[in-house]
Amino acid sequence: MQEKSKFVLIIAVVVVAILLFSTNPNLFNPLAADPTYHTGIPLADVNNLKTLHYVEDVWHGNDIPGTVDWPDKELMADTVYVTSFSGATLTGALSERIAIQGNVYENSGIETNIPETAYYKVELKEAGRDWITIVDLNVVDTRYAKVTGGVGSKTLNYNPVTPPWGDSYQRMDCPAIQVQIVGAHVGALRISFVVYFRGFLGIEHWYKTMSRDYCYLISGQGAINIAGHARTDVVMFENGETVPIQVTADYSGPAIGESGKWQLWAFPQDGRPGMMLKEWTYDYFRETYNWKLPDNAWVRGTSDSKWRIELRNTLFSTDAIMVNTIDVRANAPPTPKVTASVTQLSLNNQVTITMSGEINSLTNESISYFWVRCVYFSDNDNYQFLYQKVTVSPGTLTFTPPKAGKFKVQVWSHDVAGRESEKPAEITIEVLPSGAILPTPIIPGGWEIWLLFAIIIIVIIGVVMYFYQKRGMWKTPKLFRRKKR
Repeated sequence: MQEKSKFVLIIAVVVVAILLFSTNPNLFNPLAADPTYHTGIPLADVNNLKTLHYVEDVWHGNDIPGTVDWPDKELMADTVYVTSFSGATLTGALSERIAIQGNVYENSGIETNIPETAYYKVELKEAGRDWITIVDLNVVDTRYAKVTGGVGSKTLNYNPVTPPWGDSYQRMDCPAIQVQIVGAHVGALRISFVVYFRGFLGIEHWYKTMSRDYCYLISGQGAINIAGHARTDVVMFENGETVPIQVTADYSGPAIGESGKWQLWAFPQDGRPGMMLKEWTYDYFRETYNWKLPDNAWVRGTSDSKWRIELRNTLFSTDAIMVNTIDVRANAPPTPKVTASVTQLSLNNQVTITMSGEINSLTNESISYFWVRCVYFSDNDNYQFLYQKVTVSPGTLTFTPPKAGKFKVQVWSHDVAGRESEKPAEITIEVLPSGAILPTPIIPGGWEIWLLFAIIIIVIIGVVMYFYQKRGMWKTPKLFRRKKR
């Protein structure tokens, strides 16, 4: 009987755990259980995400005195906003739109100070750093913020209101603005609503912060990679093989804590429709998804044998990588031969790529064209700016790189059967900022090299003569010595 009771208890615990997990998938995810959303900013630094209200004369910032919070006490509607971006952008993606609405309420008919205009001040804090101002009176730091609705002094509009308890009050509304954070800045925002007051006699004027609100800026980043490979690699897999896709996901969108969602998609580059591989209904996880390639991942005659794997959240497509497919690896065409007109150039200049390919002796399938891919690469960037077919063999392609930095040119031979090289030819090219001076190489055999040799020889002879003379080892030949008189 005792063993039976233990068994029933275990079954009951398992059933309860399953029910709890089904209603809250993050329950057993220790990575997700962080009240600061992994920003590194303590709750104390953001006033526990509560709005601060101040009083000036009879005016209250974003508040009406009483027992009912009506109609609105907050400068921002939410306490959490996602800053998400994709590496496949030139300027950095924008965060969610953060709506800011300030106002002041009058709690008495007798006022001695009168609010006239107001403006919004926005400060950003990242872990380990102090608050920095990114939006102020007549100022927007475009490195960090984009503002819709304009900055500067805004005229306050009178608006009579009647609270639930019946008394009449004056409300002065400030036109709202929207702020979006540029790039994936993770930390917190501090929003201040600053009002310009006029004294009773109209002589004195001053600014005063009437309300202040806080929110977290959380990472909406997601990244995928093929296990054991660099992000720029395009790894080849045969039909039916398993592709190990490493997934790193932070927070998925505005529905944080409710129905946050991540999706993994695969799109064949030959024009066939894509497919969703997996969907997650929770946030902040790191795991490997093993995708078994369908038997028709590669089909004979395909125009492009590669697949694009894409990670999406509720706001953005956050990351994408490519894999190559084939029936049998041994049938792949050899890696083509590729040269570049330059490997270092300044911005707004052109590069010409020349390529040629050979057939695979096992298949004797001729080369029909090449696929050329250009992708910038760094720790935080994987921006593909060119993916183009070149149909002449040997062929050339001329293009202008869009931004400064290092990028890879990757070239695959594509045969008439639709197979592509397992390993692409790769050339690394560096683009210097506009106006940068390219280093001038010393050409062997030119006058520069001979001048350098002459200087080196003169220095060596001078050093040798100095030390020999200093040690008495240097003596003038007898023929040239003067006789003593």
